[in-house]
Amino acid sequence: MNDISTNFEKEMYLKQTELRMRIHLNKYSRAIIKDEKRLVFKNYKDSITYQFEENFLKIQQDTLNLDIVDKAFYFEGEKVSNGNVDAIELVLWKTDKLENRIFVYKNNDALNKLKDGY
Repeated sequence: MNDISTNFEKEMYLKQTELRMRIHLNKYSRAIIKDEKRLVFKNYKDSITYQFEENFLKIQQDTLNLDIVDKAFYFEGEKVSNGNVDAIELVLWKTDKLENRIFVYKNNDALNKLKDGY
């Protein structure tokens, strides 16, 4: 019974993290990958920064305990290492037959096409 409870808590934590990422990606008009560890969400009012580490994801002052095995950022279906982002993929653990991943995306508007913006 304890294992079921632990698995349920992990699943809820991952769903909350995915929802939070989806909200940020859609709330802010631009998501820009600065380097392999920093992603910045911007709009005309403010910004928020994600700091990716091996064992955690830091969002501003919050630290989320996630074992990130792999991450990828995409823009218009192509993998990118810097610049605009419209999709984020995180692989959190992997075995031979299973893997747990978070994938969030948003539809682009005209502002995402601009190289230089605010």
